[in-house]
Amino acid sequence: MTMKIKRALDLDRIGTFASSLCAVHCFLVAVAFGLLPVMGLGFMKDERVDRIFIVSAALIGTLAVFQGYRKHGSLKPASWFILGLSIILFSHTYMHHFHGGSMESLSHGFSVVGGIFLVYYHFLNRRLTKNCDCAVCNSSDAN
Repeated sequence: MTMKIKRALDLDRIGTFASSLCAVHCFLVAVAFGLLPVMGLGFMKDERVDRIFIVSAALIGTLAVFQGYRKHGSLKPASWFILGLSIILFSHTYMHHFHGGSMESLSHGFSVVGGIFLVYYHFLNRRLTKNCDCAVCNSSDAN
């Protein structure tokens, strides 16, 4: 007797973790900018770290949007993803987020809010996917 085990990559679980890290990163950089090197976290001030977080959030989130929409058919989570990512991109592009701009503190605040929206997006997308009652999710191949 053989069982075929099919596991889908849980992009929302990964995305929740990555988005949470992103929000914590923005918060730490905003409130502990001078202490980061003392704590051994000086690399967090590097603009490349910001870009890595943004690209990762965009890629994971975009894939999760399509994966979730195929399962539950709702665009509500996608709207939270677009809003959160837009806020982060706005703060990094137009508010001179990169450490030393004139609106740096406000920019970090916007980034934290955007990161929280991304966490909520992944939570909502995962919840809708798990609670889906469609024929595709309830078929023997989906489990």
